[in-house]
Amino acid sequence: MQNNLTINGVPVQTVYSDYKQGIYIVNRRYQRKLVWTVNQKEKFIDSLRRINTGGVILSRQEVRQAGSTSEFSQLVRKCAVYVRGDSSHTDIVELDKMRLISLTNDNLDYGIKISNTFWNKQRILTAGNILESRDEELISHILLYMILRDYAKTTSNFLDEVYSENNDAYIKCNGAVRKIGFEKVFKQFCFVYNELLKTINEFDGNFPKYIYKTKTFKITNAY
Repeated sequence: MQNNLTINGVPVQTVYSDYKQGIYIVNRRYQRKLVWTVNQKEKFIDSLRRINTGGVILSRQEVRQAGSTSEFSQLVRKCAVYVRGDSSHTDIVELDKMRLISLTNDNLDYGIKISNTFWNKQRILTAGNILESRDEELISHILLYMILRDYAKTTSNFLDEVYSENNDAYIKCNGAVRKIGFEKVFKQFCFVYNELLKTINEFDGNFPKYIYKTKTFKITNAY
């Protein structure tokens, strides 16, 4: 494929002015969720006209999702957004509004607090896990079992195959989503999640407390 990328020199002040006017938008089918800390953002700003060394390296799951427009990848994203409590359910978001759906720590006055997410509150995933999109990875495995049953494998290598176009696993997976129906799978996932959440909220405790009598271990696998 020919690279038609055109690079033009634009002053930072011009970019900032355009940003304030709401010119920039984000297509969330390609852009990962915002996971940069304030310190990393400051390093990026300090690095303008220098090499950027303060960014966040893409996790394995973010690499899988990046640029993927398959039915399955969009299903994973939609389910992850639902569980995360994302305030925006559209693909196109103004760049200025992205801060509202950014994953943040408790000391910041914007975005989605990681400590308030289902995954962290129920001790299923750590804050670091969530920032690395382990929630989407876990959702991927759940969805794969829902649509492929015994053909599905809970391994990273199998997930790589599911996201690799023209691979047998990719073809089977997306074929199954189309056969069952995208919205039907999504609604089934959300129904079970909501029922589990209601059950947990009925009692004083969290997910590990209900499934372990003594020491907790491998909570993510248990979920």
